[in-house]
Amino acid sequence: MNIRQHIQHLAKLGTTGTLEDRLPMTDVIIEEKHDGHRYTLQVGGSSRCWFVSRSGAVAEPDSWMVQIHDASDQALLFDGEYELATGNSTAAEVSRADTEKRFVVFDLLQVGDKDLRDLPLSARRELARDAVAHINHERLVFVDGFHCDKFDHDDLHTLLHKINSKRNDGIALEGYVVKRLSMPYSKTYGYKVKLTETEDAIVMAMDNGAATVGQISGGKCWSVGVVPIPDSKPVRVMDVIEFDHLGWTGRGFRSPRFVSIRTDKPASECHMMLGRKPKENAK
Repeated sequence: MNIRQHIQHLAKLGTTGTLEDRLPMTDVIIEEKHDGHRYTLQVGGSSRCWFVSRSGAVAEPDSWMVQIHDASDQALLFDGEYELATGNSTAAEVSRADTEKRFVVFDLLQVGDKDLRDLPLSARRELARDAVAHINHERLVFVDGFHCDKFDHDDLHTLLHKINSKRNDGIALEGYVVKRLSMPYSKTYGYKVKLTETEDAIVMAMDNGAATVGQISGGKCWSVGVVPIPDSKPVRVMDVIEFDHLGWTGRGFRSPRFVSIRTDKPASECHMMLGRKPKENAK
């Protein structure tokens, strides 16, 4: 698998349902959720270092990534989160050019000429941990996680309580991601656990500082509500935005709040959650 084949593969990967739909689950890894931009990073094995967003767009790698690439004797294709070097960041802060960044690795898709995507996550995690340790660079880190033999609704509530406790202690923690260790690679094989729910949606129209947003179902984009947009945010029609909310009412989102413009996510991945009934105004 070369990097161009990987970009084509990104466009074909599907989505998953909610965590609660899957409970109880067995043999999972629970990782802290990092809030930055999702990228794949290839070092070694080619004439250049490749840094690719989840939409397949090729970005300019940081100078320290190029240094790792030049020192690598075989191809390594990592999947992870690009965030501030301090570890506490938002997607908007990561987009700024005047901040130092790091890459948090949570998966390894290729070593040399061997494609690892069909291996279980447990095997890929071990290989990723070893590869990051061997590179030994302060800007390339492996995601922390803890194993759980069985994960049920009680464990879900425990994680939510832990998030709330850390926030009350002044520790920035967006949430957790629960992943089944038996799963082959997919962009969306993890399930997010957060105090507030978040959605990604396509801006269908703008009117007096409010965005009518839509999500995809059955090959069409359906309106799912209106999100207020701060005056300082340059949101345009057809942008993908992230917003949080306090739940789905059946007709829209309760108390939606703009979070960021998602430059790293294509509109084609803004799928409507299973079980929601779209309004009759598809575009």
